[in-house]
Amino acid sequence: MSKQQEAALRNRRLARSIATVLAFEGFTMSINGIGSPWIAKSFHLGEAGIAGLFAWISLSAIGALGLSRMIDRLGRRRMLLVCMAGTAVSANTVVADLFSQSNQCVRPQPVFPGADEGIRAL
Repeated sequence: MSKQQEAALRNRRLARSIATVLAFEGFTMSINGIGSPWIAKSFHLGEAGIAGLFAWISLSAIGALGLSRMIDRLGRRRMLLVCMAGTAVSANTVVADLFSQSNQCVRPQPVFPGADEGIRAL
């Protein structure tokens, strides 16, 4: 393979990886909007309460500021891969938390709380 073909193959892989991550992110973001009536009912929240809840969820976007600074220092490709890995690790910790049998077990926290916003910033 020539260098040009290898570069094209790497670019296609990168584009597929980004599309996959963004597809999952779109799904998780839509859950908040679709489930908001039931969330409000379960937690006895009014319109202001549900808006406050979503404001707290949006605070994870602050992590994107630090990630965008790191992009300048470490490079876009490397930070994109770190964000994708962080998103996967965070999702796995949430799934492990959901399936835990006991409240006494250690509950892992997301490793990169602003990773999805960082990917969007790229």
